[in-house]
Amino acid sequence: LLRLDAGRLSTRVSDSLNRVRQAQVTRAWPQGLRVQLTMRVPVATVQGPDGYQVLDNEAVVLERVVEAPSGLVTIRADGATGPQAISAKQVAAVTQVAGALTPQTLAQVTSGSATEAGQVTLTLSNGASVVWGDTQDNELKARVLATLLTSSASIYDVSSPHRPTTRSADGATAAPATPSQAS
Repeated sequence: LLRLDAGRLSTRVSDSLNRVRQAQVTRAWPQGLRVQLTMRVPVATVQGPDGYQVLDNEAVVLERVVEAPSGLVTIRADGATGPQAISAKQVAAVTQVAGALTPQTLAQVTSGSATEAGQVTLTLSNGASVVWGDTQDNELKARVLATLLTSSASIYDVSSPHRPTTRSADGATAAPATPSQAS
């Protein structure tokens, strides 16, 4: 127990198990080890040639499956509907956004896309769209979106989280929430 390198063991566990984000190994005297694991949480899927890849918020592939699991955001190529080439930058942008959402909001998101410039758009289960913009201020945008979702709209725009807007199907624009209300 004295000769064990707890730091090296922590790194080995983290590096060898892709579902583990971080491992902490400590000595539990007099005769054991304590291993504390922080797991990666699946937030999205992306279709590949051999099925779907399940990803966490850092775009780490957790597993490959034949069918997309329900409850995860399906990443699409810039709003397209079929398997197309999706860059790592696009995947990373959507997974970062999905990872910032509250579980309640994430449950409403069916798909997400990003442009090569990193501009993210989400589609909700009710057919509404979320204009997210870039991946700056994700936590603030997530809080603002959760507040906006209390009102009915066809488009929720949080790309500028200090001036969010919603649009209804008839084109009416509103600013129902301020960032202070979302805090």
